This record gives sequence, structure tokens and C-alpha cells, in this order.
Amino acid sequence: PDRVTYETLIQAYAHVGDFGEADAIFSRMLGKGFTPTDYAYAARIKAYAKNHLWREAVAILREVEESGHLQPSVHVYNATLYACQIARKWELALKLFERMESKGIAPNDVTKALLARICHEGIESFEDKQRQAATISAALAAAGALAIRTGIF
Repeated sequence: PDRVTYETLIQAYAHVGDFGEADAIFSRMLGKGFTPTDYAYAARIKAYAKNHLWREAVAILREVEESGHLQPSVHVYNATLYACQIARKWELALKLFERMESKGIAPNDVTKALLARICHEGIESFEDKQRQAATISAALAAAGALAIRTGIF
């Protein structure tokens, strides 16, 4: 098999979220002397993302950054942003986007769509928490008023 075959297998395993097999094929590819492209790394990140393993996904991004033979591409960053979205790590996603921009990596349409979803979900989560806090506050106020009226306090 050539590099394209290995990377196709990595992407297939990533598609179904099988990070173990994706990593095994990746290791086999390295063992055969092939240099992985950004697509292989992005696929591995997606495999971890589909299993809510955002830390491992970010670790692969770091691996690419520290490898020296490959600069992270928009595809690698998009896969990592996807991992953050799945794991509801919105602040981390925004920090990674800032890092991406600081490295001069231009966002593409996928990046913009991911960021739009991340921001929307983050805002919805914040609003849900505010509603929950308001409900709890109202319930506690009602309980306090009832306690005062009944002479408990």
C-alpha cells in the first residue's frame, strides 16, 4: 500500500470513530516510511472527537505543531475545533481559533460554520444556565417568603 491507501484507511476508521484502528494504521504508515499529510492528522483528531476525547484531539494538534515536518493546516484546526464543539469546550475552541489566526492560517467556510455553531451553542448554554439560576433564585425567594409568613423565621 502507498501513503494514499493508508490515509484513506485512517479516514475510514475516523469516520466511524474507531480511533484505535486509525492510530494503528497511522503507526503502520509511519513504520513503512511514509510521511503523513495534514489529512491523516485531521482524520485521527476526528476519530477522537467522535468519542468525546477532546484532550487527545488537542494532543494530536500539539503533535503536529511540534513535529517540525508539517505545519498544522486549516483542516487540522477544523478537526480540533470540531472536537471542542462535540465536547462543549467553547472557550478552548475560541482560543484555538485565535492561535490559528496568529499563525497566519486563514479560516475557510468549514471554519466559519464551526465557529458559528460553537458560538451559538455556547450562548444557548449560558442562557440555559441563567434561566436555571433565575428559577432556583425565585424558588428560594418563594420558600423564604413562605417561611416568614408561617413564622418559621
